[in-house]
Amino acid sequence: MDGGADFEAVFEVEYQAVLRTVFLVCHDYHQAQDLTQEAFLQLLRRWDSVRNLDRPGAWVRRVAIRFAVKAVRRDKAVRRAEAQLDAPHMSTSDCDVLDAIRELPGRQRAAVVLFISARSHADIRSATLPPSISGARRPIVQCRAAPPSRIAVTKRPN
Repeated sequence: MDGGADFEAVFEVEYQAVLRTVFLVCHDYHQAQDLTQEAFLQLLRRWDSVRNLDRPGAWVRRVAIRFAVKAVRRDKAVRRAEAQLDAPHMSTSDCDVLDAIRELPGRQRAAVVLFISARSHADIRSATLPPSISGARRPIVQCRAAPPSRIAVTKRPN
């Protein structure tokens, strides 16, 4: 088999698995496609040396993961910089809170934002949840039970 056919075979066998792995790292399908293509382009450029490895698919997966981790770090730095530009009065710990809030599911995110904004449980309930006080408290209690490791959650009096 010639070198081009070998590369095509590796591409056919490995592309979907590498794409899935990259997506699980970066959580953005279009970015995962771009990073996966970039990793395979890197494989093609270095094919003469990589083709002799036992598992060229492992090599391209490692390259793709490295690209994905760099992209996630870059995106996080951009978000942090944008947050500081949008609100220059924010401290680093405020940016950590924003990052932690982004990780929450939708209803919990909304309830926590309203809670931080010093809204009453009735306001939180009417804005986000079923009509009960316990429904308004549930997402806050869930967040306190398992808060993101970067921030400490303290109780606020009702």
